[in-house]
Amino acid sequence: MTMTGKLKSRDGKLYVLYTYNEFAEPFRQRFWWRVREVHRSPYHVVDPTPEDEVIYQREGRWKAGNRYTVVTGQGNQEAELVERERVLPPPSRGKELRWNDGRWERLLRTGWVPAGEGEEPTAAPRRRSSKTAHQLNDEIEQATGIKVQG
Repeated sequence: MTMTGKLKSRDGKLYVLYTYNEFAEPFRQRFWWRVREVHRSPYHVVDPTPEDEVIYQREGRWKAGNRYTVVTGQGNQEAELVERERVLPPPSRGKELRWNDGRWERLLRTGWVPAGEGEEPTAAPRRRSSKTAHQLNDEIEQATGIKVQG
């Protein structure tokens, strides 16, 4: 399996961020390795920039195509920071959910299918009015004296 990371800027320094979903439990780990060296290709004089995708080669070397290689250590270098966060389940919609091989799945008639991920609740959901558009128009007209078309 290929390890693919992204370059990220953190505290004014350049890092390789590798994200990994745990297989057995609904958790995601983020590994942050600080970039120690940059080796540019003689054919592509390009500086690494945040959001560039890099692929792990070996011994702490991450390659961005033919443009450059960044070095994060000798290969046995531990990540400078490791974050672990819970992956929230998606809405179940009455279907059975499970965490399997690093992702949420939903059971349908056709079998287990990918289900996506849940989101942090941002605000209380707005309640829908049980009134019809005609009833609302009448209330607006009574309150303001203005005839509402609709």
